[in-house]
Amino acid sequence: MNLTLTNTLLLFGIFQSVVMIFLILTTRNWRQIQNKILLSILVVLGVSLLPMFLGNSGVVEQNSNLLFLPAHLSIFIFPLLFLYFKSIFVLNFKIDKSSVLHLVIPIIFWVYLVIIWFNTLGEPIAQKREVAISFYYFQIKTIHDIVLLLMVLMYTWLASQLMYNAKKERLSKDQEKFSKWLRYLLLFLVAGAILDITSLVIGEMYGYWKGSPLDELLGIPFVLLIKIYYSFIVYVISIIGYASYSEFKVNNYSTINSSVFDYSPKVIEAMEIRKMFLNPNLSLQVLAKELNTTSGVISTVINSGFKMSFNDFVNRYRVEEVKNKLQSENLNQFTLLALAQDSGFKSKTTFYRAFQKFTLQTPKSYIKMLHAKK
Repeated sequence: MNLTLTNTLLLFGIFQSVVMIFLILTTRNWRQIQNKILLSILVVLGVSLLPMFLGNSGVVEQNSNLLFLPAHLSIFIFPLLFLYFKSIFVLNFKIDKSSVLHLVIPIIFWVYLVIIWFNTLGEPIAQKREVAISFYYFQIKTIHDIVLLLMVLMYTWLASQLMYNAKKERLSKDQEKFSKWLRYLLLFLVAGAILDITSLVIGEMYGYWKGSPLDELLGIPFVLLIKIYYSFIVYVISIIGYASYSEFKVNNYSTINSSVFDYSPKVIEAMEIRKMFLNPNLSLQVLAKELNTTSGVISTVINSGFKMSFNDFVNRYRVEEVKNKLQSENLNQFTLLALAQDSGFKSKTTFYRAFQKFTLQTPKSYIKMLHAKK
């Protein structure tokens, strides 16, 4: 095995994807949809680096059966990336028939590669290429390249629109955190895809098994440089992605794709029956833990189901509690601030602001109105 600097960088990318996969399997809930798709992306990126490493390090020359190994999986990247975006930004996302349809075309091309590889097993290297040509290898490859370009354009647009629409509908804190590094991930992969398509065009012009003027200018094959770039992408996903994915640790929480209809009654019960709003330290995390789910789910339920922010949702209950107490003659001896604090408000300023927002009058005006009625 010839371990040059370029081969070492390719091996580093493969190793990094393996490490990342291991970390997700051991320290994250890999059964969650988000993590399953992320694992798929990492597998595709890692496996896609393998043919170049095996060929460039001389392993293929020692074992000719590795030639045409069906490991060129770049066509899977953007459909999987789009599904990954959906799993983050769409509340009720599930892997169903419509999701699988995005992978049908990549699977068809992969099956074709498996057929080529299977039919070339046991043949000498020179004969392998003849067998591949008899299966219209270059014609199919041209179609593959065109489809890849269309997929890059289509799924980049769809992913961008998905992020834009989610942001317009007000992202939860978790979604906002994920969207920052997802934008970088999309940018890196689009850049890699452009480089990949450029190399495919050069291959069409000068031949896939020959050098090109660009290779001579760079001093190394251009396609090899692209694979090194993909190694860098895997490293970025490993560092930034793993650090950003703190919410998806192994725990007893439900996945973020729980529906609004499932959790709305639970949230209402927590507020109206258990009166959790009386806790001045109530937060998304506290309520989520009480309901055995994630803060992302609760945030989405309140934002989408009740059309308000978490703070407004809780403060509305606190204001109603203050109003109920003000209507009780037995509580006349308490100050307004004491009633507010007893209802869950931490400060006088927050109480006054929330009271005016939900009653369209100040607490003193409301008290005067109550006295006038009496």
